[in-house]
Amino acid sequence: MFSPAPVRRAHAGFCILVSSIWAILCTGLIAQVDFNREVRPILSEHCYQCHGPDAKQRGGDLRLDLEAGAKESAIIAGSAADSALIQRIESHDPELRMPPAATGKVLTAEHKAILRQWIEEGAKYSNHWAFQPVADSEVLVKSLLADES
Repeated sequence: MFSPAPVRRAHAGFCILVSSIWAILCTGLIAQVDFNREVRPILSEHCYQCHGPDAKQRGGDLRLDLEAGAKESAIIAGSAADSALIQRIESHDPELRMPPAATGKVLTAEHKAILRQWIEEGAKYSNHWAFQPVADSEVLVKSLLADES
C-alpha cells in the first residue's frame, strides 16, 4: 500500500510539470523576431553597405533595405532553406559567402539564427518606430496638453 507522503510528492511533482508545460505553451518558448530590434541592425551592419540605398555601392542589383527588392530575389518568406540570403550567409564557399571576407564583417551564429527564424516567420519588414502611426492620437494630445499645464 502507498503511504500518503510519496503520493503527495508525486502529485505535487505532476502539478509542477503540468504547470510548467502550460506556462511554456501560453507564453511561447521562442518569441517572434522583431525586425526593427533584431533584424534591421544585422542587415544595417553587415549588408546595407553593398545592398542598401546607395546605388553607387550596390552589388548584385540587390536591395535588402526594401522589402520588395529583398523578396524579389533573395528572400522567400516562410522558407529560409530556399532563400538565397540564407544560402549565401551559410555557404562554405568563400566565393559565394556573404558578407565577403574582404569587408571584414562576419555574421555570428546568433545573427544567422535570427535571420533564419525571421524568414521562417514570414520575413515581415516594418518601418522604423519613428515612422509608425500613433495608435491613439487623442491620448497623445491629452498627454501633451497635460504637460503644458
